[in-house]
Amino acid sequence: MKKKNSPMVGLGIPSLLLIFLVLCLVIFSLLSLSSAAADEKLSQKIADRTTNYYQVSNAANDILAKWDDFFETAWQQAGSSTEYYQKIKKEASSMESTQFTPGDPPVLSWQTPLGESQILSVCLSLPYPKEEGDCFYKIIEWKIENTDDWNPDWSQPVYRSQEKEGK
Repeated sequence: MKKKNSPMVGLGIPSLLLIFLVLCLVIFSLLSLSSAAADEKLSQKIADRTTNYYQVSNAANDILAKWDDFFETAWQQAGSSTEYYQKIKKEASSMESTQFTPGDPPVLSWQTPLGESQILSVCLSLPYPKEEGDCFYKIIEWKIENTDDWNPDWSQPVYRSQEKEGK
């Protein structure tokens, strides 16, 4: 009697390989989708932070423009460097978060909030202009500072040794 070769036996391994291949493709597509979603979320955070920084930087530039106009007016009205700096000190004391520090040359600084835990700090050195056309200030600091302390999380709950469990 002759044995019949069943065509079903030849389809088993290729079918399993095809199922495995489709399963791998589905898993890789889900991983790619998850990665793309995380990248989109990170890109949005970075875009929001950048937009916020430029808004705060523009506000600081507006303050600087007002001070520049004030410096020119004060210089034209003042008869001496002492009177000039007194006018600046008086104006600085009337503005919120602006500080005048006497020195040689004096320093004018202010902070603009940037989010919940950062500020944009601006410091100007104020040399006395000797003649018309001289600069009224030199920017010595324009930077972001953190207002909160950073407390790292050093715990790694990956492995518990027997000593810690009390055994």
